[in-house]
Amino acid sequence: MRTIFTLFMALFMASSMVFAGEAGTLTPTPNPIVPNASVTINYDGTGTNFANWTPRCFIHVWLVPKAGQTFTGNYAPAWTTCNSEGEYDALDAKYKMTHDGTANSGKYSITIANLYTFFNVLEEDKAKVDKFGIIVRAQYSGGNNQTNDFLLNVTNPSTGVE
Repeated sequence: MRTIFTLFMALFMASSMVFAGEAGTLTPTPNPIVPNASVTINYDGTGTNFANWTPRCFIHVWLVPKAGQTFTGNYAPAWTTCNSEGEYDALDAKYKMTHDGTANSGKYSITIANLYTFFNVLEEDKAKVDKFGIIVRAQYSGGNNQTNDFLLNVTNPSTGVE
């Protein structure tokens, strides 16, 4: 009985690792992000499934308010399904990342000209922005999408303080 339990646990742990979130690094330039200026987000998923499957990545994004504050507007676009080539092609281009073009590379990037414009941030909410949330998602055939979640710091453009 103990052998069966040990075998079950070993199989469970192995399957948990397979379905665990991908690794990788996300680097914004500049860092921290200045919300009323251009930012380039680079994702490096080299060595993960982001490097092994179709190089079509996109982002889900949202803004996080400073502690104790709430936004007047909604800065969390709806989650997009993307389980086919047609669904990927139909995505708004502003959410699509660019692959570096190297075979088996997990390197992607996206440039956002201005977070305030990107999200149509209301004037009364601009000083409340604390973080920029990003989920990097790769579109593959079928339901084998992979995601990575990141929170990036945003600085106050008038003071330069996070």
